[in-house]
Amino acid sequence: MNIEEIKVDDEWEWYLSQLYFKLLENLPKPKVAVELAPGFRYKIALALADIGFDGTLFVIDANKDVADFIEYKYKQILPNAKIECICNTFEKAFDVLPQNIDIFLANHVIDDLMLESYVNKSYYNQLLSNNMDRKRYLSVWNNFSQDKKSIQEITNEINKTFVKFFNEKNVEKVILSQYRSNLFYQGQDECIEKIVRKTFDNLKAFFCFDDWAKEALTFHPFGDDERYLGKELLENTQNIDNWIVGSPKKEVIMKKRIVLASNNEHKIREFRQMFSEYEIYALNDIGFYEDIIEDGETFFDNSLIKAKTIRNYLLEKGLHAIVIADDSGLCVDALNGQPGVYSARYASEHDSKKNRQKLLQEMNGKKKRSAYFQCTLIKMEMDGTYKVFEGKTYGQILNEERGDTSFGYDAVFFSDDLQKSFGEATAEEKNAVSHRGRAIELMKKDLN
Repeated sequence: MNIEEIKVDDEWEWYLSQLYFKLLENLPKPKVAVELAPGFRYKIALALADIGFDGTLFVIDANKDVADFIEYKYKQILPNAKIECICNTFEKAFDVLPQNIDIFLANHVIDDLMLESYVNKSYYNQLLSNNMDRKRYLSVWNNFSQDKKSIQEITNEINKTFVKFFNEKNVEKVILSQYRSNLFYQGQDECIEKIVRKTFDNLKAFFCFDDWAKEALTFHPFGDDERYLGKELLENTQNIDNWIVGSPKKEVIMKKRIVLASNNEHKIREFRQMFSEYEIYALNDIGFYEDIIEDGETFFDNSLIKAKTIRNYLLEKGLHAIVIADDSGLCVDALNGQPGVYSARYASEHDSKKNRQKLLQEMNGKKKRSAYFQCTLIKMEMDGTYKVFEGKTYGQILNEERGDTSFGYDAVFFSDDLQKSFGEATAEEKNAVSHRGRAIELMKKDLN
């Protein structure tokens, strides 16, 4: 790539740089700045130059050609600054960035982040090259707009990435814009705008806004030039609703992070489906590999043991999150509530087949066969306070196994709600009436 041949609308870059300059001049001059995904543009570099920036600027962009462009262009614009280019995705750049950041800057990046997640990296780099094919670009967006599952997954992932960043790093100020593109005013990107706007608005919940920013954007760098006084600009690029200018809300960001005191893949998947707006971490994700001794006499006792253990571990590591711990099992009335807290090791440690065989033997000849699954769930805050949520699902113990025998006592438990064994039920049917699902629903109401 010949960097000198890259075509950029210099007038437009200067205009937008003045918006950033007006915002930056209201803040203390930063020593450490981070810019995310500039592409082949340099408006933020121009704005930093106008305030005399002479610190360190970390620039993140996954496109190698962009990184080469930044090395060339930014060092011309900011000769007294140290420019560090990180050619990687946003999340993979975290480890390279410093802990303390004075200001985080980004211009119109949400759509790029979403598209990068939707298409493979090599195709994305071609798509967003300096001479990109607009027709192909819009075609990909139109396909994306029809893929509701991908939209939801990518939106959640972007939110989680930003939350993780502002949770891990000490960021003083943020200036982030997401105004409508020129394509919108040509009637070509309605599908883009709707998706991107929702994601951007979700991010706003994580910030405290600076009141002065609205006034700072109400100026006209081109004076009376009518091209820059129209509705398209005053209600778009200079509309405060299209900007995030302020500081991260640490208390909100912390509450969006949940550590589940488990490594059970089925349980982790269930929680992530039900709490898509939260970051859900398993014990392995936080580096906790010890066995927790669950020697309590009740489901509550064991849940509390796990919650306290993980909360103390997070405090030692300087991490912050909501801790969720649960214990559950099968209680059979004719066996005085057994197997209860010993459900997983009733006959043998974590051998479902032997556990079911022992249960059927114990129930042989008994007429009373009523039973229930119980889940006791604890949600603990970092200050040690907690709430308890309990869910139950009722049924009968069968005389023989029915259906899938791969999970726990499902094949011998006849659900009163479903009128079939859990082993015969689909995952969706079981989740709709499960003890854990009912406990989670109660907790979800509390979280919301």
